[in-house]
Amino acid sequence: MSSQRRREFLQGIAAASVGAAVVGRAAAQEDQATLETDARVVDEVLAEGGIDRRELGSTGRRVGIYGLGLGSVFTSAMVNQLEVADEMLDRAVTVHGITYLDTSDDYQARNEAGELVKSEAIVGRVIDRWRDRVFVSSKANARDYDGFLRACEASLERLQTDHLDCYSIHALTRRDDFDKLETGAVRAARELREQGVIRGWGFSCHDGAGLLLSAVERFSPDQIICPFPAGRPDPVAEDELLPYLAEHKISAVAMKPLRGARAPGIKPLDLVRYTLSLPGLNVALVGTGTIEHMDQIAEMTTGFNPLIEPDRVALGQQVRAALSTAEQTPWLRQGYVDGRTV
Repeated sequence: MSSQRRREFLQGIAAASVGAAVVGRAAAQEDQATLETDARVVDEVLAEGGIDRRELGSTGRRVGIYGLGLGSVFTSAMVNQLEVADEMLDRAVTVHGITYLDTSDDYQARNEAGELVKSEAIVGRVIDRWRDRVFVSSKANARDYDGFLRACEASLERLQTDHLDCYSIHALTRRDDFDKLETGAVRAARELREQGVIRGWGFSCHDGAGLLLSAVERFSPDQIICPFPAGRPDPVAEDELLPYLAEHKISAVAMKPLRGARAPGIKPLDLVRYTLSLPGLNVALVGTGTIEHMDQIAEMTTGFNPLIEPDRVALGQQVRAALSTAEQTPWLRQGYVDGRTV
């Protein structure tokens, strides 16, 4: 879909006619053909090496199991060295075969000049080098219909792309009114998907797997992003949410697997291994601020050796013995803002 078609759609979607809906379905079919071509390209690129891959829900895509988390850790580290960020992103895709990139409209940091630099804009500097190889996932905090459409337009412009592989409603909380979401951001996301501007939509959530499961059961999104840490501070995530996602072929993406790394005697890479060893988990996002750190995780996820269940249980017990539930889940603290609170 061209940039002009995308802009025309975003400007006129609220008044779409039946005829426009027919055109939208044709565009969606065209984009589905493009999606299948993109998936073959990715498979061909990674067949020669790189990190392990898994099917991503019902998308038809096989993506690297290590997803590059481009939130506060990445943005804060790179905001004053954009050339290093370019090198890191290019190396991630072309050397390691990392194909899942996760960002958001509120991942940002100020540079030394006092300018606010967004993660999406950093990615947009180099995305044209390998757009057909990567699965680009971004998110918006808007909850209303028009706001979500405007947020998507702004994300596309910063990312320098005419479509997104997934665009999610960011940081779902218990304060969100599901009925308002139904006619607001969810409606906008579904229409954007139908028109081919985005190829999928979803939720990210820090506020409990039970809440996220309720949203998934009601709205049937394409993807979810939530914590699946080794200490199991929220057993619903592993015991109920993951099996439901697997049964319904909804992409299961984990965030914050390294939260327990601050516990003494626990190896950070083992925490990533724990999360990636969970049955039904597709991708683990890891916030990375250096090329060296990225290389280490990429090495571990190439020829990935999952933890067997007894070892997962033992690691979880070790984390729980070292850290309280509150220490494992800083995102539940009052005032926490994802992407801006470490």
